[in-house]
Amino acid sequence: VWWGIFLGQNFLKLIGADGQVLHPGGILQVADGDQITAVALQVEVAAANKAFALWCHGGDGIATWGKPSRGSDSARAGLRQVRQVEAVDAAFAALLENGSVVSWGTEGSEEILAKDVTRILAARWLFLGLRADGSCTAFRTQRGV
Repeated sequence: VWWGIFLGQNFLKLIGADGQVLHPGGILQVADGDQITAVALQVEVAAANKAFALWCHGGDGIATWGKPSRGSDSARAGLRQVRQVEAVDAAFAALLENGSVVSWGTEGSEEILAKDVTRILAARWLFLGLRADGSCTAFRTQRGV
């Protein structure tokens, strides 16, 4: 079923008449006349060169596709409480609700962790993390200068 793809990434939730949320792989008990509610979360997309990331604000997962060396690493589906995702030429950075930043993509690049970030910005090979106190921190991808 087409909606199974979105349930697996928590972009769509099905809720039974009793308020029970159907989890991927779960069974929702429905009797004749019961109503099922489908809740679609607002989906956002970030695009790198030959790779894409799809997520929901506050969601529990990021779906990626495209060229693996450009950031389409399906392991990113394990990220929780995603607030924002930005893309540069061959990498992505995700800002999580706890203020930490995780970056992935460029072949051989490592995850980059930062704390207390409120917003991220992206340029060709650079991510900039803005903090509430007005300071900022920069993250280069491996290809960056």
